Amino acid sequence: MLILILLCLDYGITKANQKSYFEKPISEKQFTDSIILIKDYQKINNLNELLEKFKGRPVMIDLWATWCPPCIKAFNEKSYAHLLPFIDKNNIVLIFISFDSNETSTDWKNFIQNLDFKSYHLRCNQNLKDNLTEIIWGGKNVYSIPNAMLFDSNHKIMAKTLPSVEDIIKLEDTITELLK
Repeated sequence: MLILILLCLDYGITKANQKSYFEKPISEKQFTDSIILIKDYQKINNLNELLEKFKGRPVMIDLWATWCPPCIKAFNEKSYAHLLPFIDKNNIVLIFISFDSNETSTDWKNFIQNLDFKSYHLRCNQNLKDNLTEIIWGGKNVYSIPNAMLFDSNHKIMAKTLPSVEDIIKLEDTITELLK
């Protein structure tokens, strides 16, 4: 099974840090200015390596895949676009991590190029996938997506599973309560 974790990190990265941690490639596709790939994302092997890039900010990570109908539905219904004002107001980094395999990486690239909100993205390698599935679900190759997680500004896990982005009021209330 594949889990696509697409991480959308918000706006708290300075221009200097942005150049060192993020890149704007995928030369074969034209991306909007809002789509940012985490630089060398293929080399990120565990959650701590990823989170250290966003020190001092709460982080919401959304795990998804292009082959996951509920994941795609959330994007198609513009649920994330409706969540962005709340994310901005609370200075939360939103990261989407794709569990798509090498075989479906073109599907992933094609999908994210059409997103119309600022987001940070990566496609996880096997080490990161194993690390995430162990942290969240307690075992390798045991997972359920879509799934969103929340970390406080010290990157302590506040929630391994958040309410669906489709229930935006419940999601916002839960995040507000957890980050108090």
